[in-house]
Amino acid sequence: MVAAIYNFNIEKGSDFEINFLYTDENNNPINLTDKCVQFSLLSGDETRVCRYSSLAPAIYEAHGWSLNANNLGQINIKLSAEITNTFDFDSASYDLDIKDQTTLLNNIRLSQGIITIIDRNTPIDIQCNLNVEPCEVITQTPTPTPTQGTLTPTPTTTEITDFCLPYDCGPLDLFSTVYNGSGLIINDLSTVTGSVTVTNTGLISNIELAVNKLSHSNPTDLVMLLAPPSGNKILLSANQKIPNFNNNFSFMFSNKSDSNQYLHNISNGQTCRIYDKTSLINYNSETLNNSFDHLFNYAVTGVWQLIVKDTDPSGSGSIDSWKLIITYNSDL
Repeated sequence: MVAAIYNFNIEKGSDFEINFLYTDENNNPINLTDKCVQFSLLSGDETRVCRYSSLAPAIYEAHGWSLNANNLGQINIKLSAEITNTFDFDSASYDLDIKDQTTLLNNIRLSQGIITIIDRNTPIDIQCNLNVEPCEVITQTPTPTPTQGTLTPTPTTTEITDFCLPYDCGPLDLFSTVYNGSGLIINDLSTVTGSVTVTNTGLISNIELAVNKLSHSNPTDLVMLLAPPSGNKILLSANQKIPNFNNNFSFMFSNKSDSNQYLHNISNGQTCRIYDKTSLINYNSETLNNSFDHLFNYAVTGVWQLIVKDTDPSGSGSIDSWKLIITYNSDL
């Protein structure tokens, strides 16, 4: 098929959202399940390329952008204001591709065109200053902005939403997948378990785990473990003192963190290493690991569990959500 040509605008410093619908010649939706959907953008001066990818029907949300596709042929692309504010070019060309994962050379370019970047009239002020000062007189006559025609389909701007907070996920590449875990209630002297299901059969090259908004009256009560479907459990944290802790504390266990960063010296929203306490903590007489390394270069599918155990009395709390971030080898 010949790619549809559609040109649209992106307003710099504003949230952006656009929807596409992929149908056959009879206007029936095409199932995108197990297809890789990729939105690629090349700046007009050819100094920057951006690629956003999703394996349908998983929901990909990472570092201020999201790309979702489903079995009804619907494709939704969102870019946060934080991302569009970095666009320092006037225009870009784009391709929207559908890739078949079972046949590596099978690729359909669904749409292509030109994106015009609409600049702001004034700089973005990230704070709302209620003490407004008198207006400053402008002696130079500003150049009027040309009026643009209405495009169909129409990109829409939405209220500011964090698709994936910076401390949820670092910059992700094409081969990273985010598995979203739900909130957990941590009762006193109890064990709670959250789970996500991993279906990707690729070989694992890296693993990270983010905890969003931990609140607890005594966080040193807590032991946290990650239980993969096979292989030893990983002891993430064990009765650890967190001097910088306040309720709604968020952090991520990542081997990309600086080598001297641990839970006992990071602040809210930072990444940390796993502090080895496997010689001190026992869990059901099992062998515990202090890193994710033993899972690398294996395909590990099935149910992964985050286990949180409250080990001392007089304390309870909750976790708002958690995320398992798995990066797969790129040579598959």
